[in-house]
Amino acid sequence: MSEPWKLDQEQSEAFVAARVNPPEPNDALREAAAVFTVDDLAFGEEHPVLGPHYEVGRRAADAFMEQFQAEHFKPLVDKFTDDFRDKLWSDVETFLLSDVTSNLHGSMDRMVEGTVRAILTGEAWALNFYPLAKSHDGQKVREAVFVHCRDQITDMRVTELETEVEKLKKDLEWERQNRRF
Repeated sequence: MSEPWKLDQEQSEAFVAARVNPPEPNDALREAAAVFTVDDLAFGEEHPVLGPHYEVGRRAADAFMEQFQAEHFKPLVDKFTDDFRDKLWSDVETFLLSDVTSNLHGSMDRMVEGTVRAILTGEAWALNFYPLAKSHDGQKVREAVFVHCRDQITDMRVTELETEVEKLKKDLEWERQNRRF
């Protein structure tokens, strides 16, 4: 995509021909920039911060800008607005939709993970809704858990309980040796 402030060749040539090479300064411009008038000096006395040169500069700028019309800038503005609109739409498509997709995915992922964690940690609502449900789906869930992981879960739980028993034995022995009453 081209830069919004750049015109294509035809627009650029038209703009340059019309306004970048303005005609020689007109008499009003020469007169405005020539000398301080009595009014300029009076303005300078009334507004010492601005001074008389402010009025001369304003008059010169006004005379210079009389040559320009708003429509001279229309090609530049049109090019800028077209490019800006295209870039804005591209960003909406690329980033906004991508962000919404990512947020939806994350939300669904957290919901599923939370449900599985609730089942595995024994939260009543999850157990009652899935493996302990009275419906046929509850029976399927119970069968699947039993069939797919019965031995692994049993072995893991036995190991965990044996480790806990060993720790408790050590704690009990320490208490017996260090009891002071």
